[in-house]
Amino acid sequence: AKGGEGGETLAKEVIRLCDEPSDFHFSYELGGIKESIEAIAKRVYRADGVDFTTAATKQIAQLEEQGFTNMPVCMAKTQYSFSDDASKLGAPEGFRITVRNVKVSAGAGFIVALTGDIMTMPGLPKHPAAEDIDVTPEGKIVGLFFLAPRAGAAVFAQRSARPKEERFWPLAQVSARKITFATHAEQRRQRPLASSARCRRSAQ
Repeated sequence: AKGGEGGETLAKEVIRLCDEPSDFHFSYELGGIKESIEAIAKRVYRADGVDFTTAATKQIAQLEEQGFTNMPVCMAKTQYSFSDDASKLGAPEGFRITVRNVKVSAGAGFIVALTGDIMTMPGLPKHPAAEDIDVTPEGKIVGLFFLAPRAGAAVFAQRSARPKEERFWPLAQVSARKITFATHAEQRRQRPLASSARCRRSAQ
């Protein structure tokens, strides 16, 4: 009710604790992918242990051969439980965590261990849709994905039936009073190209 004032006491306590001696240490030391995963499971989640599938074991061996041994580990796991079972809410006891896949996110700089039946979000395509969203000099938004409830199927039917350069895309020009669909070629002519990269793509 008092905004930031409500966290003032907590902030002061954090500052006080930061000035005191501490025995801070990491949950694991870098140097082995399996060892890092097991340390996280036991010390953070309080699991009894970790079971690695055959696929995960092979993936770990391959990653270590490729020089990714000393990377930190990111656990891909349900948020509802310390276990890898979403139905065991909170902090259950007497459980083991199953690691079914292990992969590297080299750009981010860490190993990802996928546990249970967790699914990760897909990455962006080679040409993200956001790159086609823009505003024309007249103030119209172009490049938005817009499908009216009953028009969606018709839009895609027309899109597949037309020649490639005139194919009907689900792109909308949005103004204050109306929404009209535009072909990809028409939109390209209307859009201001704001960067050299866009110019190159348009030329191709």
